[in-house]
Amino acid sequence: MELERNQSTDSADQKNMPKKKPKSIDVAKIEVSDNIAKFLVTKGFSKKQWVVVREIPILEIEHIEKIGKQLSVTWKGVTDTFFTKEKTDLFGTLVVQVNGIFEDQRKAEENKEKEEKAALRRNELIWVINTSVGVIDQSFNVLIGLQDKRINWERIEGYSNGFGKITSFTGQTMPPLNFDFSKITVAIKTRGSKEASNEAFNILKATYEYFDGLSVDDEFKENHPNFQDAKSEILAYFILNDLLLGKVVGDRANKDEISQLERVQQNLAAQINFKVNIDELKSTINKTDVDNNRGNVIERSREIFKQQLKQKLKPNEEPLTTTQVSSKNEVNIEPTPKNEVNIEPTPKNEGKQKAIQVSKVEVSDNAVKFFAAKGLLKKQSVMVMEIPLLEIERIEKFGNESSVTWKGATYTFFAKETGLFNKLVDQVNGILAGVSTEPPVSPPSDATQPAPEESVHSGSSPEVPP
Repeated sequence: MELERNQSTDSADQKNMPKKKPKSIDVAKIEVSDNIAKFLVTKGFSKKQWVVVREIPILEIEHIEKIGKQLSVTWKGVTDTFFTKEKTDLFGTLVVQVNGIFEDQRKAEENKEKEEKAALRRNELIWVINTSVGVIDQSFNVLIGLQDKRINWERIEGYSNGFGKITSFTGQTMPPLNFDFSKITVAIKTRGSKEASNEAFNILKATYEYFDGLSVDDEFKENHPNFQDAKSEILAYFILNDLLLGKVVGDRANKDEISQLERVQQNLAAQINFKVNIDELKSTINKTDVDNNRGNVIERSREIFKQQLKQKLKPNEEPLTTTQVSSKNEVNIEPTPKNEVNIEPTPKNEGKQKAIQVSKVEVSDNAVKFFAAKGLLKKQSVMVMEIPLLEIERIEKFGNESSVTWKGATYTFFAKETGLFNKLVDQVNGILAGVSTEPPVSPPSDATQPAPEESVHSGSSPEVPP
């Protein structure tokens, strides 16, 4: 029992003992290259030999702080403490450098996330617009068909079949959109003209209110279409179909609706270059009251509008490109004879990056695939562009850049790794010349790639066309 008490007391004493502070490491110079901070000291009889005493990947640093002539760096949960005998601000420059890289990384991630969300919003909005235009067509077709003296219920049933049963949409960036067509389907099958008319109006009302309720405060204004575009386009399409319905029921006093349609079209033309030949459209609408050709005239009127709408709702073919954080930012920090800090950073890019940064190139299935590194540690490869080999018109390499002309457009790529494009250019030029070539380009091995000489891509290149 006495032994147990002694052991318990010793254990408690050990827990209460203050933890030893980590031993500070004396350094005389700091270098930053390949996003790794290297801490060096001089050794040897004449103190002319530089030896690295610690290497810390900058992107793994969790916290860095300078206090006087001491520097604490926390990475992977461990804190290293350094001190210097030099009279220079050896650590201050490093702290600024590291915090600058962190800020660049943060902005790059923010921009990437924003671009991805904007692209997703655009795709979701395009789907909602296209779906809603189809719903508007079928709803007005039902209302127009119900105006006939002898209602053709078989034709109207065809319209209702176009609705489907229930259409619902739950996006990640937009409010949910739900259509329930069960009531109008039942009304048509039971030949209830009044009920069918009421349900068609209810569907149109729900569609209009959905777009009217989209908040422009939650907007990607640089996106087209955006919420404001969608509101204007759907409003114009409602007015057009209301005019067509009015012509069928014999409404001659449609000057106000025509003027409203013209105003909306003028706004669309000014805002997003949405140009519809309004004179052709009015002329076509005025032919709607000719019963024997009414269906064709209605479809032609809609098609005039839809031709422009299709142009504005084309899928965005431009890949997402985000300003990337440089993988190598060389800085030499060491005392000079005048006890000053010597900082020689690699020249930074001026202006907006227009080329596409890639980290890997693959050739498979007769297509060239370009990949970019993604994520905080850049360990995830994401394909940013795919170009069919046999459609390449021209390919050239300039240092760490490669330009590829495809379908009349020239795309410029750059890489931090040297030699990334060598095999690709030789292979493609061989194919274009009609001769045998080497096997497909394989991803370069990080272990065998020589260190790039420059960290930041310089020069400008044409923007990727949309």
